[in-house]
Amino acid sequence: MPFFHFALRQHIAKKNGSPHYQVRALNVRSLVETSAGYPTDGETHALEALDILQSYPAPRLKALVYISLARVYRYQWNQAFQHQINDIPRLGKELLSKALAYMEGSALIMEELKWAVDDLPKVPIGAIDLLKEADKENWVTALNECGCLWREVSWLIRDRADDNPTKKIAYTQAIKRLEQASGVNNIARKNWADVVMGIINEIGGSYYWPVLALTNLGWHYLYLDPYPYQEKKYDKEIDEITSFIEHFVPDKYLLAKREKLQASWGGTDVLLFATLGKLEMLRGYQTLRLWRNDGKVLDKALEHISLALEYNYLAGPEQDTYNSRRAEMGFETRIKNSKNWQTDLLPKLFAAESIVGKKLIDEKKITKRHVLLWLERRYGPAPLWIDKN
Repeated sequence: MPFFHFALRQHIAKKNGSPHYQVRALNVRSLVETSAGYPTDGETHALEALDILQSYPAPRLKALVYISLARVYRYQWNQAFQHQINDIPRLGKELLSKALAYMEGSALIMEELKWAVDDLPKVPIGAIDLLKEADKENWVTALNECGCLWREVSWLIRDRADDNPTKKIAYTQAIKRLEQASGVNNIARKNWADVVMGIINEIGGSYYWPVLALTNLGWHYLYLDPYPYQEKKYDKEIDEITSFIEHFVPDKYLLAKREKLQASWGGTDVLLFATLGKLEMLRGYQTLRLWRNDGKVLDKALEHISLALEYNYLAGPEQDTYNSRRAEMGFETRIKNSKNWQTDLLPKLFAAESIVGKKLIDEKKITKRHVLLWLERRYGPAPLWIDKN
C-alpha cells in the first residue's frame, strides 16, 4: 500500500487522542495523495481534518488544511480537463470558486466572481491572511497556490471580451499573487535577484518556492496568448522570466549547464527538479507553436522538452510520478492539437528527435532519449513515421 505509513501515523495520532497531530497526519496524507494524482482521496482526508478543527481552534493549522483543499480542487479541475469530462465550464467554475474561497476568503470570491457557486464553503478568513504574519514559508505557498487558481480562472474565461470585469480581475490577481510569492511585485527587473534571494533566506534557503511562482507566472502569460499561441503577445514577459531563472538558479541544478547531475537528491531539491522541468516544457511549447512558420524551431523545442522529461524523471521513478505523467500528457495534447498531426507534425518530430536526442546524449551526458522512448511507446517505431515524411 503506497500510503500505508501516512495511514499509520494518522491511526497513532487518533489513538493517542491528539487533535493537533491528527490534523497534521490527515493533512500530510491529503497532500501526498493529491500530489500523487488522487485528489478525491486527498479531499476526504482534508475535510476530515477540517472537521476536527471545528472543535480545536488552531488558525495556522486551519490555513494549511485550506491550502490542501485548494490544491485538491485545482487538481480535480486539471484531471477533468485532461480527461475531457462533460460540461467543463460549469465544473471549472464550481471547483475553482471553492478553491479560491479557501485562499482568499469566501466573501471576496462571491464579490469578484459573480458566478461563484451557491454552495461555496464559508471561509471568513482565507489561508493567505491567516498565514501572513504567522508563517512566512507557508504564506508563500498559499500565494503561489492562489496565483495558480486565478491563472486557471483566467484561462477558463479567456474568450470573454478584454474589458470583461471578471476577466480583468482573474488576469491581474494571477500576476499579483505569483509576483508576491516570488517577491518581485512592483520590483524593477534589475533588482529581482536581490529580492528573490531575500525570500529564499526568509523561508529556509530553498530555491523551490520562488522559482515555482515565477515559472507558474510564465505559464500564465503563455495561456493569455490565444490558442494556438502564435501571436506571441507575451513573449517578452516569458523570455524575461525564463532568462532570469536560468541565470539565478545555481548551475549544479541545471542540466543544460552540467555534464551530469549527481545520482540522488533530497527534500526540496527534488521539487526544484520538477519545477525546472515545468520551465523547460514552457520554453518547449513557446517554441513548438511556431513550427509551421520555421521548421528549424522543432530542434530547439525538442531540446527543451527532452530536458523537461529528464528533470521530471530525476524527481521520481520513470513514468511513476504525477509530474511525469502530466508532462507527457501535456506534450501529447500539444501534438494532437496540431492540424493533420499524424501526417505532418508527428513525422517531423520523429525525424528531428533522431538528431536532437543524440546531440543531447553526447553533449549533456544524458543517458536516455526520453522523447524518443515516449514517442515510440505512444506511436510505434520511428522508421514507421520517418519514412512517411
